Amino acid sequence: MNNKIKFLGIPIGKEYIINDVYRKRILFHETKFNLNETHIIYRIFGIKYLTVTFEYGETKFNYFNIIKFNKEDKNKVDLLLPVLNEYLREKIGKDKFDVICILCHSGETFLSMYHMKEYIEKNKINNPIFITTRVSNTNITKMYFPEIPSIRVPNIFNAFYSPQNYSKELNGCTYRIILSSGHFNTLHNNVILGDKLYFYEELKKTMNVSSDITAIPEISEKDKETAKIKMKLIGLKKPFIYITTESVCSGTCTGQFWENLHVEIFKLNQKLNGGGYDMFYNKLPLKSQNTYYKYCYLSLPQARYVASQAEIIIGVRSGLMDNIANPESKIFCIYFPFNKPKIETDKFQSCYSLKQLPFVNPDNIYEYNTEQMSEDEIMENIINKIYALRKENETV
Repeated sequence: MNNKIKFLGIPIGKEYIINDVYRKRILFHETKFNLNETHIIYRIFGIKYLTVTFEYGETKFNYFNIIKFNKEDKNKVDLLLPVLNEYLREKIGKDKFDVICILCHSGETFLSMYHMKEYIEKNKINNPIFITTRVSNTNITKMYFPEIPSIRVPNIFNAFYSPQNYSKELNGCTYRIILSSGHFNTLHNNVILGDKLYFYEELKKTMNVSSDITAIPEISEKDKETAKIKMKLIGLKKPFIYITTESVCSGTCTGQFWENLHVEIFKLNQKLNGGGYDMFYNKLPLKSQNTYYKYCYLSLPQARYVASQAEIIIGVRSGLMDNIANPESKIFCIYFPFNKPKIETDKFQSCYSLKQLPFVNPDNIYEYNTEQMSEDEIMENIINKIYALRKENETV
């Protein structure tokens, strides 16, 4: 984008985007909008006189770094979207398109894609493109719909609150946010009040789709081969346990838990006939300095492939679990209270249980409530269950 601004045919300024920074100059006045930092700087004669910063639910004004005040405002979409619209036009080289905004975490993104084909058809979306604010979500859309452009954009959406089923027309383009902050606020508030809701079912209600799955994810051959190479490079051998230690939305086990779990699995291996389990960590435990952990960076499709090869998956409930859960692996899932808003573990577990997801085997899933069991009790149960399952398989 590099457009001249004219008045009666006479150039009086220009607007352009370079490195995610939008600039607009008219005569002696300049507007500079950094899409990554979500603030606008105003200058006249080169002197900065105002900085406007957008945050969730409010706008901060700073005049000459002297006069400062905040204004409550839950919707900055009218100001932010025109800039984003020009940004997208530059990126894809088209003037008109239908934008599906993917702003939620990876778990809901992954599940929503099961029904995206129906959503597109119902809403008569002719020229769809996905925009995301996370690399993981871009990867998810490409697993389901490699033919639809998917563009990661600066996260300007943190600056405004959007209601459920948000839609806006802008210069021949349509913007839709399918799972907005309004959807999650309503869901979580109702769960706190005691409603027995399941997040996947509520997701489908907001999208206004049926229970029929109209698309399934496919891991590209390139991602499969890359994952296999990485497994060889770190010496990961079957059978192995896939361990995921973190969650964005809830708590996680202590570093000592993961250290002890590693040791206990090592001890278990000594008792098992025919060798025990190798261990892979999707992410190293917090502040861990141990070099014996087998770990490497995996993109989300690669992580999904590696997890599909694991005999066992152990981890904290997170969006990653939605992506890597499969019907073959034994899954040990640990639940903590939800962070924002605060939701007790039993309500969180009921709402987000893995057992009700499509394409899983509920009999292969074991769930643990950290408000009802200590870390030591959870670990003992996991180790004993793994041992019993292994012995059961040996006798079959």
